[in-house]
Amino acid sequence: NYLFHAYAWSKYYQLFQEYKKDAIKAEERNILASCVLLSALCIPSLRNPSSPESATSTGSTGMAWLNDDEDILFEKNQQMALLLDFQSNPTRDALLGGILAKGVIEDAYPEMKKLYSILESGFSPLTMIAEVTPILSFVKNHATLSQYSPLLQRVIVMQCVSQFSTVFSTYNIS
Repeated sequence: NYLFHAYAWSKYYQLFQEYKKDAIKAEERNILASCVLLSALCIPSLRNPSSPESATSTGSTGMAWLNDDEDILFEKNQQMALLLDFQSNPTRDALLGGILAKGVIEDAYPEMKKLYSILESGFSPLTMIAEVTPILSFVKNHATLSQYSPLLQRVIVMQCVSQFSTVFSTYNIS
């Protein structure tokens, strides 16, 4: 479960900061913060956060069947949250909000900050791939972060297609 994997990284980072604040090296802090941020960014999100209807439906993309899958996923996450003693049902948005509020993003590698900016607040369907390619190379070549490379590629493709769908009514893929 990508969501609880990311929450586990976040909790680990928080505990690590709390108990080893004096002995933590800058490189360790960068790696841990980058893992927290990447694990959160790799949580699949089928909704386009910049669209006004994202909070209630999948919009006009013709993928209404995804609501059923999201409802099932929500129920499973709710059950898991009860088992793990969460006070509320955890969500991707809440996790990313916590990451920003706790300043984790400030400790991450600059490439991860840029990736967050591109994926979460940017809207550039025509240039997104060119912007994220060097970041993907960095992630692939990093020993610890490379585990997120395939998931990150999938999320980037979904985000790009989602952005294309808001700009174009039809497009051809050759």
